[in-house]
Amino acid sequence: MRDLSEMRRALTADELSSLAAIVGEAHLLISRDDVEPYTHDWTEDFLAAPSAVARPRAVEEVSALLRYCSERRIPVTPQAGRTGLSGGALALRGGLALAVDRMTSILEIDESNLVAVVEAGVVTQALHEAGALDVVLATDEAKRRELWEVRRGIGEAAREVVPLRLAPAVLAAMMAVKSALDPLGILSPGKIFP
Repeated sequence: MRDLSEMRRALTADELSSLAAIVGEAHLLISRDDVEPYTHDWTEDFLAAPSAVARPRAVEEVSALLRYCSERRIPVTPQAGRTGLSGGALALRGGLALAVDRMTSILEIDESNLVAVVEAGVVTQALHEAGALDVVLATDEAKRRELWEVRRGIGEAAREVVPLRLAPAVLAAMMAVKSALDPLGILSPGKIFP
């Protein structure tokens, strides 16, 4: 395993003060106990502590943080739910962890097109509670098996397997993309490949 400790970027007192001015002192975490939950994701046996954690509430704060860090070559590690299994949320180079867990507003729900406009920290559960997801969940084992055992060919997804009901506009857009990427229809079911 490669030792990255010499490449870790610590933050100076002046830098911490400037970052706190952007997000507010209460939302710049620097104590070991406050930073600890942001040192790991669900990747087993890996920890990497950032020098500080910024928890912005608005897009403007994110922009200001990124501008400040870019100008000073401070590494920034974005973090959302920290549920990944690949270590992507680990602050391997120290610097700043940018946690979006305060950005939880659902800005718009367009039911006719099945689109939800949300801030970066919105979790799926919040969309369920807001009624934004029209998901077909197979809760009993027999129904789940039935859904996954339907016949599928290359490039074909059986309608029963698709968990979300798609609005006509979304379906039309998907078909336009498919036509552009596969104008001869060679990935359509029933075609014979040479």
